[in-house]
Amino acid sequence: MTRSASAIDLQRQFYNDRWHDFTFANRLKLERCIAILEALRSTRIREPRIIDLGCGSGWLASILGVFGPTTAVDLSDVAIDEAQKRYSHVNFYQADIMNWEYPEEAFDIAVSQEVIEHVEDQDRYLRIARGLLRTGGFLILTTPNARTFYALPEEVRKAWSNQPIENWISIAELRKLLKPHFDMK
Repeated sequence: MTRSASAIDLQRQFYNDRWHDFTFANRLKLERCIAILEALRSTRIREPRIIDLGCGSGWLASILGVFGPTTAVDLSDVAIDEAQKRYSHVNFYQADIMNWEYPEEAFDIAVSQEVIEHVEDQDRYLRIARGLLRTGGFLILTTPNARTFYALPEEVRKAWSNQPIENWISIAELRKLLKPHFDMK
């Protein structure tokens, strides 16, 4: 699929609207946060340098920032503006991750929470994530399972997520995408 300027502009506007009135994370976000923190703990890295890719409102980046220096990036300028006001201990940057002059090999851990399914070129996204990591670095990634998602009735799927860019992937597809870039544990 070719990356179109209009699709990314629609995605940016979607997130600007979404994060404009953010208040609290829900229970599902709490469950993901716990899983991400467990993965962070399992790395055994003391004070890791962390990057949160697609940080949204910055709530998770603020938690990660308690454990090590944290940088967070999002497409939405509204999300970044609000996050900077709330969480001054995190470095926030507004950028299109796919067209970003990123700092190579600068981080121990890259976190990608529910982002890859909203990216047109998923392989390139993973190459960028890998490029951000130092040798021996870790990617902590969450994404909905396409098989489960597509088993839901259409009206439930649309209520769950109806973003301009939707590229749901199965566990098998995710493993295939990750294999050239990361050692799988």
